[in-house]
Amino acid sequence: MQKKRSSLAIGASLSLLLLCSIAIISWDFKDSTFHFTGGQEPTDTIPGQVQENRIRDIDDAIAELDRARTEMSENLQVNMEKMQKDLAASMKELDASKIKMQVEQSLKQVDFEKIQRDIKDAIAKIDLDDHLTKEELEKMKAELQHSLAEVNMDKISKEIEKVKEIDFSRMEKDLAKARKELEGLGPRMEKEMEKAKVEMEKARTDLQVTKSFIDELGRDGLISKDNDYTIKHQKGELIINGNKQPAAVYDRYRRYLENHKEFTIKKDADGFHIHNGDDIKKI
Repeated sequence: MQKKRSSLAIGASLSLLLLCSIAIISWDFKDSTFHFTGGQEPTDTIPGQVQENRIRDIDDAIAELDRARTEMSENLQVNMEKMQKDLAASMKELDASKIKMQVEQSLKQVDFEKIQRDIKDAIAKIDLDDHLTKEELEKMKAELQHSLAEVNMDKISKEIEKVKEIDFSRMEKDLAKARKELEGLGPRMEKEMEKAKVEMEKARTDLQVTKSFIDELGRDGLISKDNDYTIKHQKGELIINGNKQPAAVYDRYRRYLENHKEFTIKKDADGFHIHNGDDIKKI
């Protein structure tokens, strides 16, 4: 008895679920546009802030930048090739005429009047089940009647007509635009890669200048490269480990200072840090 009752209820529920699914899937195609982006754009890589626990000094900073530059170049190349391949495969599947055919075929396979008849037949068969009590019969009939009332055939028919009115010509234009964007994706990514390489090369040059500055300070005994130190340049003053340096010392290192009005270079237990401009407030 329980098995039969469950079968009737499941049959009615599946019929309703099928109706809802067709309506939802159909609307997914409406007014669709396609946009392709190359993922996150490469950002400028300037040594305004170099900070990692494994970076202990300026030499580590340069080595890390070289590693990142090589890794970026390799990853971008691999990712771009894979992305182009995947998108090209996806574009082959996005054919407006094919989508239209699939929608029409799906609609043809759904007999809405038959679904209504099946639900009504299920209600009628309940009366023939002598294993159910009167209360169970009335409850099940009420549930199926409620389910049948929920099936608004007029509304469903209108939704189907809207699906049929999908502007597939517009969809084809969107697909053509997407294909064009895909064709231009490769050159655009290559351009961004070159831009990133230039910025990273500039960053490496800046770090090399900083290394020369630190090495010279070490040779002159103003810092010990093996110990912690802080070098600040702000408001026209050179401050090393909290001590303002005299004008003669400032002049000796002017060639390193004149191109960067404010910066802080710090080596401590947390690692090696370079802060330019407003970042000086972070230390």
